[in-house]
Amino acid sequence: MKFTLLSLIITFAVSASAQTASLQINEICPSNIDQWVDPSFNYGGWVELYNPTSTTVDITGWYLSDKKEKLQKAKVTQTTSVPAKGFTTLWFDHYSKWSTQTIDMKLDCDGGKLYLSDAQGNLVTSLEYPEAVSRCSWARTRDGGDAWNYCANPSPGKTNAGRKYASKRLEAPEIDTPSQVFSSTRISWKVTIPEAAPCATPPTAAHPPKATATGRRRAAFRPPSRAPTASVFSATAICPAPW
Repeated sequence: MKFTLLSLIITFAVSASAQTASLQINEICPSNIDQWVDPSFNYGGWVELYNPTSTTVDITGWYLSDKKEKLQKAKVTQTTSVPAKGFTTLWFDHYSKWSTQTIDMKLDCDGGKLYLSDAQGNLVTSLEYPEAVSRCSWARTRDGGDAWNYCANPSPGKTNAGRKYASKRLEAPEIDTPSQVFSSTRISWKVTIPEAAPCATPPTAAHPPKATATGRRRAAFRPPSRAPTASVFSATAICPAPW
């Protein structure tokens, strides 16, 4: 009887350890600019954890760190778990005595490392992430997969499937007219589009340019002669994956 009980205890311990080790960092966004409001009512950086197993994992009392030699740097103080086959978002950057729902640590927009350890300080998983792109995340292109890319439409707490990815950030379009308040409704400007960038023109563009695979090109954008009283026109260069 004693032998049977001991076997059950050992089996449970091994099973729990396997579930814990399966947790993965699935997505990270150090530069959350005006997109998602965190529990402190700020735009803090965030990290998404993914649990590919069939058992919920409680991470209350676990630790996050940006230093391998100091794994128990910032504690998950709130009751937090990652559901089976699901996701949990951890928020950073704005921890205070008034906002203990966030992690007492900052993510580095210049890129860095992130370590997740259990309550005993044992390393569970880690990630080295590149320089951040504002309003984009660095994410696995498939939940739990090995491939990573910049994500144009981040999804904290949700699957990464069906998102838009790119491996490189293009230079910004060059507009020949500075930002200003126009006194006339008859305005026009020219945009120099970066090499290899497809061009998506606004509905009011009279002469949309043709997209080319290589070479920089210029495009003339002419809003309607009677523009609304308050209008905002913008140009964005995007590079779809694969690059």
